[in-house]
Amino acid sequence: MGVVFVIVGITGDLAKRKLLPALYHLTKDGILKDYHVLGIGTRETTEKKILTEAKKFVSKPQTKAWEKLSSKFTYVRGDISKDEIYERLLLHLRHQQLSNKTQLIYYLATLPSFFPTITTQLAKHKLNKNAKIVFEKPFGEDLSSAKQINKEVKKVFPEKQVYRVDHYLGKELVQDVAALRFTNTVLEPAWNAKYIEEVQIILSEEVGVGTRGKFYDKYGALKDVVQNHMLQLLALVAMEEPKDMGSEAIRKEKARVLEVAKPAKAVLGQYKGYTKEKDVQSSSSTETLVALEARVLTKRWRNVPFYFLTGKNLKKKQTSIYIKFKNAACKLFEGVCPLQPNHLVIQIQPDEGFYLVLNGRAPSGGLVPVKMDFCHACTFGPNTQEAYENVFHNVLKGDQTSFVRSDEVESSWKFIEAIKKTKPHIYTHLPPKEAELTSWFLS
Repeated sequence: MGVVFVIVGITGDLAKRKLLPALYHLTKDGILKDYHVLGIGTRETTEKKILTEAKKFVSKPQTKAWEKLSSKFTYVRGDISKDEIYERLLLHLRHQQLSNKTQLIYYLATLPSFFPTITTQLAKHKLNKNAKIVFEKPFGEDLSSAKQINKEVKKVFPEKQVYRVDHYLGKELVQDVAALRFTNTVLEPAWNAKYIEEVQIILSEEVGVGTRGKFYDKYGALKDVVQNHMLQLLALVAMEEPKDMGSEAIRKEKARVLEVAKPAKAVLGQYKGYTKEKDVQSSSSTETLVALEARVLTKRWRNVPFYFLTGKNLKKKQTSIYIKFKNAACKLFEGVCPLQPNHLVIQIQPDEGFYLVLNGRAPSGGLVPVKMDFCHACTFGPNTQEAYENVFHNVLKGDQTSFVRSDEVESSWKFIEAIKKTKPHIYTHLPPKEAELTSWFLS
């Protein structure tokens, strides 16, 4: 037996939409061969029903690969706070005849409030030895709970066995930010306050809360998106060059950024009709939009504003990083100097890639912006691994580069708790273009 995945929360939305489809794709691509999946949940259901629900989220599943996943899947129903489920889990693992070479991976696709209970129970039943444990975001509900979870986890799982997921770090382009920065001499020397006017990090969605009303109303945009995805993107953009590309070196530099990142001011919003959504309190003041200015208190980024914009029910779906460079002196072209500054956009979704806008001379004698772009799918094809396939693949390899360290988590919560929350403004739409964000935010 090569690997056993124990997915706690197998009947939840995440497992259905992301985890089981990812395991299917890894099976189809031949990355997963000798494995078994033990799913734990509280619902009275069957393996067939769980897999049927998940199959809807796989595009054109291949019969052979899907049948293999089905044959490798077992559902175990029980209460994760009780001893009985762990005793049954132990019996199932013994049945799998684990050897010293077998990887045992726990994936906790549950609410963070269950993390301490599950890890404590695993240790109590001696199920933690040499196992890897994966925690889905959010890791905690605030700084206090994150510290408590870290404390409980560290008692039974050393950091080298712990994988805290931020699936945005599993996306191809996010992993490529370091390569873009540190392997291009035309960019790295200008990656500082001397040449950069501002940085924008945008994560917008066209949809509302959908079926996540109960969860979202408890967390809101600050805790659901800013604390994890956006601050991790900030850390990648702002970090110093690591000593090597090893996971610890990269995570060390990201942690240093988050320690000195401070919010300056924030505007909160709530989309019109949010309080009428299913499972949302009618009097809710939960924010569905955050427009935030932050600073990174290092010499490299002195006085450079970092703007965040995230929200639901906006004009378009996108995740991007917008680097605006300072205007050149333009003494030789006085009177026709460009209105648009040079800028670099790293597009994470929907169309992965990046583009750099420079200035060129038109035949008429004026200056015009010239776009130089890289399309990821055009170069490498559309069949690169999805975020959760990368998550599983990296856990299997023992590569923690795309996972969040305990000090990063705590620094992120400190950042969130420093934001002064105000009553959210009701909104219906926002400007769709990056270049308009600053003027909107400052108005």
